[in-house]
Amino acid sequence: MDLGDSLMRGFRLSGEGITEGFAFAKTNWKNVFFYYLVSLAVIALAAVAGAAIGGGVAYFTYQSIGWIAACAIGVVLFFILFIAGLSYGYASVFGAIEYIYNNKKAGYFESSNVGTAFKWAALGVAVIAAIALVFGGAFLSLAAIPLLGIALFMLFYVLFFIAMVIIAIIAYYAMYEGATRKRGPIDAICSSYRLLKANFWETVVFAIMMGVIGYATGLAVGAVFYALYFLALIAMIVNPIASIALIAVAFVVSIILQLAISCFLLPMQVLFYKKIVEGKGMETPKKKEGPKPAGGVGAEKKPAAIAAKRK
Repeated sequence: MDLGDSLMRGFRLSGEGITEGFAFAKTNWKNVFFYYLVSLAVIALAAVAGAAIGGGVAYFTYQSIGWIAACAIGVVLFFILFIAGLSYGYASVFGAIEYIYNNKKAGYFESSNVGTAFKWAALGVAVIAAIALVFGGAFLSLAAIPLLGIALFMLFYVLFFIAMVIIAIIAYYAMYEGATRKRGPIDAICSSYRLLKANFWETVVFAIMMGVIGYATGLAVGAVFYALYFLALIAMIVNPIASIALIAVAFVVSIILQLAISCFLLPMQVLFYKKIVEGKGMETPKKKEGPKPAGGVGAEKKPAAIAAKRK
């Protein structure tokens, strides 16, 4: 398929995915919203509980085992609870993707989704920890040898930015692969790369369309937030407490609006992905048949000649 055909196919599939996704969201956005809400609530609760329990254990044990050991135990407890929360939070998002893909409501914490999400959460935390160690080493070098520290920090920052861009591109379909095919993060990224490679220009067309929609909706959410923030600044003159309350309301309203918009954007993305998968990535070319031999070697023998030969 040449570039022109790929672009036309991309516009067609993008239009169908966006139209069908919007139609799905109009009647089912509340269900998708609750998937997101449960995900955020579980992750936030796990983070708070992990910090409280880890910090409490460290505080009450440091006198007997020392600060280093107490802090180490506290950090381990925090990450255990946080990874558990991420697993259930990701499982809820996977449930939303399954719901849209199959048009059949799934549970918030399906066991298959929790098992798959645990792999994603564990890898994500491990990557974050590795990045923190690398940048922490760069900061230590900055304190010991300023010029070397600055050079290492800038090098790590550039490499990190490039790596994130590359991963974001090749993992475009990874989350959908994880949710619908129950793939771990590495397998999902590899599968996403194969889909992207077979449907590169179609994906580019869809990504541009979604970027425009996301930018427009982001401007709308930003306008609401800054309007409330401006009112809070005015209220600061009259009543500082009311001003703080308005700022809090601005943050809450912007988060709710962003979640509501995501409930419309996610069905578009999932249904476009479904069309790409059902299309097998590319159209199967027809086999070309060669010219039939005419009377020479390999020519089809007539039934009468075959019968005479047998006699």
